[in-house]
Amino acid sequence: MKYTLWTLVLAALFVLSAVPAAAAKNDKDAPSVEQMERHERHLGLKAREAELKHQQRR
Repeated sequence: MKYTLWTLVLAALFVLSAVPAAAAKNDKDAPSVEQMERHERHLGLKAREAELKHQQRR
């Protein structure tokens, strides 16, 4: 029973130590604010182009 408890404690510590590392990696890979704003503008332009094409077809 003593070994089982220590195994669970060590496993929990290992999992808890891996969580901040994974969060830091995900944060590093996240796009910057400038990239997100540029993407939003691009999507807005694409939507506007589609709207104009739709109006021209009428």
